Amino acid sequence: MRAHTRLLAVPQEEAARARHEAGVAALARALASTGAGERVRAIEALAAMVVNRLAAARARRAPTSWGMGLAAAVAAPGLFPEGAVPHDAVLIATCRRIAARAASGALPDPTGGAIAWHRSGTERPADAPAGEAVRIGGFVFLRAREEPAAEPQGWTAAEPQSARAAESG
Repeated sequence: MRAHTRLLAVPQEEAARARHEAGVAALARALASTGAGERVRAIEALAAMVVNRLAAARARRAPTSWGMGLAAAVAAPGLFPEGAVPHDAVLIATCRRIAARAASGALPDPTGGAIAWHRSGTERPADAPAGEAVRIGGFVFLRAREEPAAEPQGWTAAEPQSARAAESG
């Protein structure tokens, strides 16, 4: 590696690490303020939902008002209510570990792909996805409705697969 390339790589790695840590810290604060009094599984589900939401936005390559990083996803308008982080060292440490696992991709998703949530006993938000819901702890997690895969342009479902292969080959 050339010397000037190596010099550029170090600041980029440090910047990426700083963005990662900022995202983990933001997610941990949101989890602690929203998940206080909940079981670990429910807090993990909140973290998984944020990661799902971020992944869905990245997959669509859709511009969002909140950006494409974890810290920005956590700060998305309406995702988490404004709230103070409780002064509970155990809760904060737990939420920090959950956030780190979620950010690294090591947290299993108990929601099955949810991209929105609301508290049990409250109405589904008007802008929530119309798909399935799953309840975990005191939260209801909402999945987007699966859309059928679109047919490639110029083809209909009635045409045999072999004809498509012959045309494209």
